Amino acid sequence: MPKALFSIVAGVALAVCSILSMAAQPDPILPRPSGPAPAVKFTIIKTGETPTRDALTWAGGSWSQKVMANHVAILVSHPSGRFLLDSGLGTQTGRHFDDQMPWWVKPLMRYQGFSPARAQLDARGEPAISRIVLTHGHWDHVAALHDFPEAEVWLTAGELDFVRTAKPPAVLPVQVNAPGIRWHTYALAPRRFGPFEQHLDLFGDGSAVLVPLFGHTPGSVGLVLTLSSGRQALFIGDVAWRVDGVTHQAPKPFISRRVVDHDAEATHDTVKLLHAIQQANPGLLIIPAHDAVVHDALGYYPRWVE
Repeated sequence: MPKALFSIVAGVALAVCSILSMAAQPDPILPRPSGPAPAVKFTIIKTGETPTRDALTWAGGSWSQKVMANHVAILVSHPSGRFLLDSGLGTQTGRHFDDQMPWWVKPLMRYQGFSPARAQLDARGEPAISRIVLTHGHWDHVAALHDFPEAEVWLTAGELDFVRTAKPPAVLPVQVNAPGIRWHTYALAPRRFGPFEQHLDLFGDGSAVLVPLFGHTPGSVGLVLTLSSGRQALFIGDVAWRVDGVTHQAPKPFISRRVVDHDAEATHDTVKLLHAIQQANPGLLIIPAHDAVVHDALGYYPRWVE
């Protein structure tokens, strides 16, 4: 083949491969409800905090900077009902932590400012919570399930298997083995939702949608909310502990991810996907479960974000 013709053929092949590669990339734009935005809002219920170092929360963090890792539950209000996203720390967490948390990790996970979600909600006369949706099953996200015996606890079947078989420090058996917990497993529908190949529309109107964020645990999920103002929020659980990790596409520090990430490589891939979503959706609120900087800016229960 003449050199000039070879160059043309090679160039065309490269262009075709590039186009096919771009076509294979998922659209990072998050869909919105097709009709008028329903009256959706959320509030962050802070149940405790753990002092730590920035460098222990994401790979680009500073050792000299002290930060707080919050423990929260998110109360979501929709015209068709309310639910909690995760439960935060609960009334029995202290005893469970002392009894079953391994000694070598206790200094890193000690918490302060303890204020269970159930006590805060009851103090303001809030109606009973009938559903708790878990981003994942780690101990600090399920610690208050005992405080809500009337609630169904929603998680994927894979995550329930993980919860029932994982060991401390990931899961404390005393928190999840009580016969009274009303586990409710669900499957994500195999239909695309923006960049996600699966999703579950909780109310059928596109305003509260669960999406797969696998890696940190086998069945980790996130929640996309479209608020009454039209603004969108993406709750990412523990895929990244700080929004800085998403912004810089950085994983957790080596030691941290070895201890807490079920699949560190898959978790980092999810961080990269979240970064693409962040870049493609201006104004999107990305809310990690433990990022006190993000939480402080939004405010805490009883302040609502709409």
